[in-house]
Amino acid sequence: MLHQDKLVLRINELFHDFEQADYDKKHADIFIGETGRWKNIGKTMLKNKTSPISILDIGCGTGFVPMQICNLLQAQDTFICSDISEKMLEVCKEKIAQQKFLCDFKFIKSDGFSLSPHDESMDIITMNSVLHHIPDFAPFFNEINRLLKVNGLLIIGHEPNSIFFKNRFLWYNYRMFFLITNPAQLVVSISRKIGLFKIMRFIYRRINTGDSDCQKIVEKINTQLIYEGLISESLSYEKIMELIDVQSPTAGKASKEKKGIDIKSIQMEYLNNFKIEMIETYNHIPRINSKNPLLKKYSDILSKIFPNKGATFFVVFKKYA
Repeated sequence: MLHQDKLVLRINELFHDFEQADYDKKHADIFIGETGRWKNIGKTMLKNKTSPISILDIGCGTGFVPMQICNLLQAQDTFICSDISEKMLEVCKEKIAQQKFLCDFKFIKSDGFSLSPHDESMDIITMNSVLHHIPDFAPFFNEINRLLKVNGLLIIGHEPNSIFFKNRFLWYNYRMFFLITNPAQLVVSISRKIGLFKIMRFIYRRINTGDSDCQKIVEKINTQLIYEGLISESLSYEKIMELIDVQSPTAGKASKEKKGIDIKSIQMEYLNNFKIEMIETYNHIPRINSKNPLLKKYSDILSKIFPNKGATFFVVFKKYA
């Protein structure tokens, strides 16, 4: 593993350890948007499965995926929650303990690559908003291939679709709606262009509690990384954010054209023994106001014109060999 990969994984581990207390609140928009999608996919993919079933959720976080689908499982079934963050696993375990799920649960602390289950022991592997944190796809998908049974399912949700970000019209259109409805970000964007970014970013962090909290976490991360000898001097806020969401087109100062995740490329390069069972792309414009009929109509039009070019994708793969 390259030093850069180790750094990315360690930063992700630290960030999510520090963020775990506020994670659900900070990412509420993701949970709201993905809840129905995961409930529906659970019903569809589990309706023909016979017990016992083994499911592995990679990057379980605070337990979002199991909270959506574990009511469909039986006492003979096993659900494994895995995460690189020990603190996230603790929160996940506490939340699940409060439910009345029938299945057996296991919790595994991951190093970001290897996991302990035996070869071809999983019927389903899930992950939601995880893949864009992974620095090197090759060993990651090799591990998934090792763990998943033939005819098993790999379900990947809420990831940045690179095809969207390479389309100038869709990206600029999305960005325009986002900036118009986020004045603080608009000011930051303008200040970046006129050379006043550092000053305006400082002011923005002072008035934006969420961003200020992230800055404090970044300071803690830098302190720990220097102590561990992984870096010799502190990394900038933007660089830390870029390394956390290492595959994201919108993190830090990442190059939009070279980031994001291409589903077809993933299949051809790492999952050539898998086929795509279902794919959905969405978020052609930001979720500004889902009740606004004009915006909904506009979003529907974009979805029809660009059905595979939404900013976010949800995909189900099936392993056939």
